Amino acid sequence: MPAAALPQLERELRKWEPDAPLLSTVHAQVAPELLFPPDLAQLRAQRRAAGGVGAPPHGHAHDHAGFTAEELVLPAGVPGTEVRAQLRGLGALRAKGFVATREGLRLVQGVGARIELASAESAPPELIGRVVVIRR
Repeated sequence: MPAAALPQLERELRKWEPDAPLLSTVHAQVAPELLFPPDLAQLRAQRRAAGGVGAPPHGHAHDHAGFTAEELVLPAGVPGTEVRAQLRGLGALRAKGFVATREGLRLVQGVGARIELASAESAPPELIGRVVVIRR
């Protein structure tokens, strides 16, 4: 999308969800630290200390104005076709993460029906096998 069209798009998005954070990207490239918490064990301990529940990564979901964000945990060696099938089966609107597929380490990026598994040279070990999924 041309940069000149971004202000109009942002105005339209704000009509639907005025308080949602917006992040401009090029080809959906986002720093992993924006999607994944830096230390899950520490965050869980803080939640427990505050009286909250420290949910495990799989099945941990948040609901925001009709959208649900959750983490899909995938085992090493899963075929890339299975990763795509699972994300499509969930009805993912957006997906991002790293998976050690049968074909090698892949950066998973999905927007709607487009789900890409791009070859990745490396990823932080704690992020491999984890895909953040946003859906309705």
